[in-house]
Amino acid sequence: MPDDLDAMCRLYLELVKYEARFGWLSLLPMTAAAARVELADKLARGDGWCWLAESDGEDADMLAVHYPDHSGRIASAVRKPSPVAYVGSLYARPVSRGRGIGAALTAHAHAVAAAAGVEIILVHYAAPNPLSVPFWSRQGYRPLLTTWERLA
Repeated sequence: MPDDLDAMCRLYLELVKYEARFGWLSLLPMTAAAARVELADKLARGDGWCWLAESDGEDADMLAVHYPDHSGRIASAVRKPSPVAYVGSLYARPVSRGRGIGAALTAHAHAVAAAAGVEIILVHYAAPNPLSVPFWSRQGYRPLLTTWERLA
């Protein structure tokens, strides 16, 4: 809902700050404004699914998934003739981690996507983040592409 934009932007910035610790994302001066534009567009145009979960009256987790028409180049990574959705972001605040809220959001996204005829959902995640690999594996995701980099 558009009323949730501020909360979703706050949670997205927490995600960027958290993943910056692992070298996956960088918090730049324009990150907050860019996140607000993307999430506002997603909510206003309806080019993706967005959910915000609350726990104990607090904004706890958020999930944003791009519709197949807005999944970009990532859809070409699979060769199955099916619409492909893309997880743009998922973030669970530290106080809500381990309580199943992120898993519930993801299960809900899977159900909504399946009802819309989407059989494939792809995600990029910060592999160095010690929480990402176990979480996404428990949600049924498996590696499709692997990229390795050696830093000098």
